[in-house]
Amino acid sequence: GAVDFTVSESGTLLYLASAGETAPGEIVYVSRDGSMTPIDSGLTGDFHSLALSPDGRRLAASKVEGTEQQVWVKQLPDGPLTKLTFEGNRSVRPVWSPDGNYVGYLGNEGSGQQLYRMRADGSSPPELVVAYLGRQINEAFWSRDGRWIVFRTVPNDIFAQRTAGDTSTIPILQSAFDEFTPALSPDGRWLAYMSNESGTFEVF
Repeated sequence: GAVDFTVSESGTLLYLASAGETAPGEIVYVSRDGSMTPIDSGLTGDFHSLALSPDGRRLAASKVEGTEQQVWVKQLPDGPLTKLTFEGNRSVRPVWSPDGNYVGYLGNEGSGQQLYRMRADGSSPPELVVAYLGRQINEAFWSRDGRWIVFRTVPNDIFAQRTAGDTSTIPILQSAFDEFTPALSPDGRWLAYMSNESGTFEVF
């Protein structure tokens, strides 16, 4: 995955060799005092993008296996880990719908990376939520009231669309700068985000 190295002025390369294998990751709870407790001692693997359900009883995560990355759902604390997505070879960044019934994710099942959703129990096929707009979608989430979806594209701009009625795409932040990691306030009235408009990344 990565290597530490440096090159001298005379052209000698010095590098830190890898053992050739990556230790399996472990998902843990971290308390406010910094102590860690595994959520399940038997749960290991290359997990990314952890997302707790609204009721805290399920965990969605993307897991890398070989050349694929798919979304899995874990029943907490010691229930089964179930594979949710099967289409395409890359399903990432799971997010929960506010009612906890659906898991949204970014998938490459169609043209470009788009936002899909599936029922969290796997009882429905993938449903396209936000289509490829000539831009890849790299982050997305629902507002707490379920009325809006906020998403970031590449180039790095932030958009929103309603979940019912007029679902046309609305630019929220579209500029010559990069806007990342949008986050709505609990009441949905404020949007926090990162931007490099000052010359370095800061929170706005």
